[in-house]
Amino acid sequence: MGGATLMALMFVGLVVACTVYSAGWWLWCLVRPFAVRYRLLTPTRDDVITRAWGAERAGQWDDALVAYEAVLRDRPGDEDAEARRAALVQRRPELLPQAEQAQRERLAGLDPLDVLDCVQPNHTNRKLLLFTVACCRCACCTPGDDSDTLLVETEARAEQPHASLGPVAKSAIDAHGVHQFASSQAEARVALIMASVFPWAGAHAALRLAQAVRSREECARLVECVFGLRGRTAALAPQWLTGTVVAIAADMYESRDFSAMPILADALQDAGCDRADILNHCRGPGPHVRGCWVVDLVLNKG
Repeated sequence: MGGATLMALMFVGLVVACTVYSAGWWLWCLVRPFAVRYRLLTPTRDDVITRAWGAERAGQWDDALVAYEAVLRDRPGDEDAEARRAALVQRRPELLPQAEQAQRERLAGLDPLDVLDCVQPNHTNRKLLLFTVACCRCACCTPGDDSDTLLVETEARAEQPHASLGPVAKSAIDAHGVHQFASSQAEARVALIMASVFPWAGAHAALRLAQAVRSREECARLVECVFGLRGRTAALAPQWLTGTVVAIAADMYESRDFSAMPILADALQDAGCDRADILNHCRGPGPHVRGCWVVDLVLNKG
């Protein structure tokens, strides 16, 4: 067999192989959607996103929201799915109550640390520090003790963007040492020391401390109180910010007594606020702490 014949046969074989592969690929592309639809194959993340996109184009908003929630249940923190879900809710505000409920149910099944990872990106160091303080306070501190004094100092410095937390860390180290890990007060000091260098790490350490003495649900609600649920529009209509609304929020913020949250909800509603997420949060069971996302919106704090 000559060289030319061999080359020709090889070329023909290559063409046949490419043709078979191409035909098989196109056949798979045609058959696969039906196999996924009829549960013969497990849908991938991209399948669900495609289904949600198709539902949006068809005006099936509820189905699209359900699909995005399905992705986020399997892949917590999926940035693309979060962005698509937020855009959908922004375009269709009537979906907000359903979206809020679905997200709460989804987050309720997660460890509070995973909830923190889902909702805290892009938040300021101030938020992280106030969350650290809230966790430490609810876990182990009583008004007037050494640890509470440190927490008050941390709160004050959190409000100053360029203030150093070095003095807080030094005070935490000097206050009876940090190697007595059997006491929750010592663990709170460790969290404050971590927060003085890496606020994100301090927030995680403080949340672990809170989890040791509080229920999973309460810890998850604490995360939500400070950081809110992702996908909310972070703005209030100017006409809602009446003197009464601002005064109630400012008084709670300064006193750290948030028992007036339902009164704030009434004042916002009287001013024309119709956002279910804001009103429901204000009237919810709490806990409510300094750094609460609704109070921060009213007072224009980041």
